[in-house]
Amino acid sequence: MPLEVEEAVQDPTLATLRAAVPKPGFEVRADGTYALHFPDAGVSLYLDRLRREHGSLIGELAVESVARGARTVRGSTVSVGDLNLSSVQARAARAKLLAARAPIKGFDWLGAVEHLTIHVFEAEREGAPAVDLREVPLPAEERFHHVLGLALPQNSPAILFGDGGSLKSYLALFIAGTLARRGISTGYLDWELDGPTHRERLRRLFGADEPRVIYLRCDRPLVHDVDRIRRIVSAERLQYLIFDSVGFACDGPPEEAGTALAYFRADRQIGVGGLHIAHCSKQADSDKRPFGSIYWHNSARATWHVKPANENLPDGSTVDLMLTPRKANLGPQHTPIGLTVSFTSTSTEIKRFPLQDVPEFAEKLPVTLQITGLLRGGARTVTQIAAELNLPTNTVTQTVNRWLRKGKHFIELGGTGSARIIGLLDRDKCHDTP
Repeated sequence: MPLEVEEAVQDPTLATLRAAVPKPGFEVRADGTYALHFPDAGVSLYLDRLRREHGSLIGELAVESVARGARTVRGSTVSVGDLNLSSVQARAARAKLLAARAPIKGFDWLGAVEHLTIHVFEAEREGAPAVDLREVPLPAEERFHHVLGLALPQNSPAILFGDGGSLKSYLALFIAGTLARRGISTGYLDWELDGPTHRERLRRLFGADEPRVIYLRCDRPLVHDVDRIRRIVSAERLQYLIFDSVGFACDGPPEEAGTALAYFRADRQIGVGGLHIAHCSKQADSDKRPFGSIYWHNSARATWHVKPANENLPDGSTVDLMLTPRKANLGPQHTPIGLTVSFTSTSTEIKRFPLQDVPEFAEKLPVTLQITGLLRGGARTVTQIAAELNLPTNTVTQTVNRWLRKGKHFIELGGTGSARIIGLLDRDKCHDTP
């Protein structure tokens, strides 16, 4: 028999639960979801994962009730399921279901659903208000995590992309562990491998003193798993995430713009910076941007391409990598870096090395870096520099003169014309990059 509203919520054993029901009325929550509360009836409606499908506004409606006699699951949940807010028939059917599961006499379930629907439509149509740009607070300076020479925005997405077998996941786990050792709470979201494999790699990279990295196995596209990830980020107070990898995490063909845009909208909902692992296409310019829609490259704030050397040891015990920055929206463009990954039976070591030491990498460096690397072995004339680097003399002359005018990188030690002797400024002798 239905209970009166007051009778339903006056059971003293429910006093604590009733007190936990938020203030009455409609609520736009900080995470962009909606809620409607009826404390006097012990009822709350929550609407999440709102989206448009074929012109209809659809969301996941969760209804909770602490009223005595309500049929609930796992505490106070009466019902959870998608609701087509644009359908009058669907709203009426849901209200009928709720009335059957929580028969609170005097409580208008259809009115509650209609109340929520009207407020949600109004909120969605209004959106964010227009503001005077002069009154918008200036942004805080974007800070970066620096690991192995990589500059990764702390609060924005970056992409590390390369062919299969270029050790992207290994590098990403090393970055996660390094940040964790610095006291930065880090999570690893894995769509590709499994926990035991990454645990073994973590031990190989850091030894017995393994850093704390929160591991999360993911099987659904990011857009469908964002609520779970967001809750874990909040519960674990994670500050930085690794997403491995976007090809498995996207909801649709990566070549489509909508897939990339939906992925980054979901990433933005999570609310922390992260490194997203991606692959290359088979096109000629595949080292310029990740595989798929141009919006993968455009939506990231920084992108790095990783390429292994062709002449690594046959047994795979050592792999030389070249990491080239392809995009830097939030700071100066960085220079390429070289990494050597060495494997033993029990450990894996990653360290930097001068790219000039590997001919196939050296020839891809900017001319300034090629000259800088050569001059670390001692001063040379312009003619000697051009000959050893297989560069036109005019190119060397123009590059050297440009930096001499700025008072950076190079010094003139004597001679004239192409016989000028060029050396390195002292501060450049101990750095891998100018």
